[in-house]
Amino acid sequence: MHTLRRGRRAFENDRYLAPYRLSRRPVREFLEGTAFDLFVGFRQFPAHRRAPLRTEDADRVTETVGKTVRRFEKHTSARFVTKRFEEFAALPGFARRKPIKAKTVDRQARECECGRDRRRPGQTCHHEGALGAGRDKSVARIADRRHPGIGDEQDCAAASDLVDKGRQARFLHMVIETDQLRCQRNTERGGELTGAARIFCRDDVGFCQHVSESRRGVTDITERCCGEYKLSGHGHTAYDRRVPVLSTARRVPAHAARCAAPAARDSKPVRSPGSLDPAPDPMPPDTKRGWLVAGFLTLLAAITRFAGLHTPTDAGTPVFDEKHYVTQAWQMLGNGWVEDNPAYGLVVHPPVGKQLIALGEAVFGYSALGWRSAAAVAGVVLVLLVTRIARRLARSTLVGAIAGVLILADGVTFVTSRIGMLDIFLVVFIVGAFGCLIVDRDDVRRRYRRVYDEGRIDESAFGPRMGFRWWRFGAGVLLGLACATKWSGIYVVAFFGLLAVAFDLAARHHFAVRRPVAGTAMRDLVPALGSLVAIPAAVYVGSYWAWFASETAIDRHAVGRVIGTGGTWSFLPDSLRALWYNHSHILSFHAGLTNSEGHIHPWESKPWTWPMGLRPMLYYFAQSDEISGCGATECVRAVMLVGTPAMWWLSLPVLAWSAWRIIGYRDWRYAAALTGYLAVFVPWFAALDRQMYYFYAAPMAPFMVMLFALALGDLIGRHERGKLRPRIPERRQLATLVVCVYLAVVIANFIWLYPILTALPITPEMWQRQLWLPSWR
Repeated sequence: MHTLRRGRRAFENDRYLAPYRLSRRPVREFLEGTAFDLFVGFRQFPAHRRAPLRTEDADRVTETVGKTVRRFEKHTSARFVTKRFEEFAALPGFARRKPIKAKTVDRQARECECGRDRRRPGQTCHHEGALGAGRDKSVARIADRRHPGIGDEQDCAAASDLVDKGRQARFLHMVIETDQLRCQRNTERGGELTGAARIFCRDDVGFCQHVSESRRGVTDITERCCGEYKLSGHGHTAYDRRVPVLSTARRVPAHAARCAAPAARDSKPVRSPGSLDPAPDPMPPDTKRGWLVAGFLTLLAAITRFAGLHTPTDAGTPVFDEKHYVTQAWQMLGNGWVEDNPAYGLVVHPPVGKQLIALGEAVFGYSALGWRSAAAVAGVVLVLLVTRIARRLARSTLVGAIAGVLILADGVTFVTSRIGMLDIFLVVFIVGAFGCLIVDRDDVRRRYRRVYDEGRIDESAFGPRMGFRWWRFGAGVLLGLACATKWSGIYVVAFFGLLAVAFDLAARHHFAVRRPVAGTAMRDLVPALGSLVAIPAAVYVGSYWAWFASETAIDRHAVGRVIGTGGTWSFLPDSLRALWYNHSHILSFHAGLTNSEGHIHPWESKPWTWPMGLRPMLYYFAQSDEISGCGATECVRAVMLVGTPAMWWLSLPVLAWSAWRIIGYRDWRYAAALTGYLAVFVPWFAALDRQMYYFYAAPMAPFMVMLFALALGDLIGRHERGKLRPRIPERRQLATLVVCVYLAVVIANFIWLYPILTALPITPEMWQRQLWLPSWR
């Protein structure tokens, strides 16, 4: 049997329980001659405040005898099936919290024998004197709350009584095949039950450990002979007991040596379900299929993003805010990669996004295809990133494919990738940085696993050093590029920095570092600040390379002309001081774009409308009898930035589900995706008086799609700690059908909106039918 991992409950280790089969004996032999085969899960006993054992009905055993036991029930209730994925009621009586009455014995079974003690008649023996005094009393069974955690015997007679009293018979299967409980009736002794009874220790306690001691070190189960003893003269015949107890491979308590008993080696020891090894969280094995799925969705993205990209234009010129960025990008090509912006005398955004637009214009010229091609490429890359990141988050290619379909059919990212503006580049850099952090998390845990397996995890109380982390460095570079596209990326740097430190702290906790908080502070915090703060700052300053090299850039020579050469910061180079002065002007410009200053736009929206897309953005609108192609005398062409309602209108329930998964299940996947969502959403509430538009919500879309994909994945198969757990066939089929229908609705909704996302000619009546809400007008 495989080792199950420390720090996780038994149901989380179901993939290690593999194929253990029920006995192939007819059911009548169970009813007539044998009590229960006990499915032993050391963390399943109600005596340890766990949920009751779950079993199957006896009348169902004959249907599928010999089928494989598949998995545990949720919340640490053992699951016992002969028919795959069926629900069964809890075992009445035998495994509940009430104690099973038993007759007194002259020697109580216990964890180990400390020699053959001399005792008075009727007095029990125990290696602790306080527990060995007094007359015998009824033995507390495993199902009893007062079970001391040292161990007790299973009562075969009580199990048989359930059948005798007319109750429905139950049958359980043992995980540990070498430790079968066999209680047989001895016809020569009046039908009494005899056999090798078992004593099970508390799941957190190792060999000769007390309940209050650390659970560390419990690794396997072994047969330790605790001697022979006889029942007193109460109508029972003497029989042998072999008592399995938990043994420890390390950190054995000091008193274990004086308590140890000779081991009985009639069976091979097996690994305990309560093993301490932290469980691995591997990626799905279908690597080739995962890339094929991502490649196919990326191809669809390329087709949809580039089709008709040359329209619309305003008589061959850019539309909406393209007029700012497209012209500045064109200036860069002929001005040493520096924009002049002569109409305003101020450049209000960093250069990276405009430099990327300029690359497209360099290839295709000053045309709609030229100034939109770079954005379209970024939109295609975004689909690939979301598909792969969702697959890694969920450890499921199916969930990754669902995320890819949703991002393909999202109206916000679709329109943003077909317009010559900066937002799509900001989105790609943020999502790319998020993906790097997720890969870095997995890479760090892989390194921890190697250190743990080599036994070096305890060499320092702070845990091991991780050295240089290239994926986190890559995240810092991408965050710097995000900030060099739009200043709103600065908020993302703060949120992602906290996320990275949280990943490091969780990893040290997971691998049982003795001082995880101090280890994170001493060995992870400073490197994280270097990668996620210093590197982005350096990349941001470096993005102004053309500005530093220019002699004509705006404010390039402000020192000595506009600002003095002395002062507190005079030790800095004049170029850095001039850049700082330039940024102070930019900050003043943005701070003045407020409603109170009279800057009001008819399509302005506030952040509380963004999660559901209640106030979209109209980029282009033309209605004339000169427009043809709609089959009417007058046609309408429009481009509206609107989120697909089938997704965006359900965002609040999905956010609530995500919060429940985080709070109730501590699901890191939802926590990570929700962190990205909040990083690009919450900061806007700090300046509500500022002029805002719906396209500021574009970075929210990929993280919302990831949350949707995770939720749909949970619907298909319940997710526990990074692994999809299949439901019973009927429910799984129904859940799959629901997910497929929902995806079809999203795609149909996207197709319905396609004409107003791409400026296809439609009739005025059709245009009015496209505007679903009054706030869309």
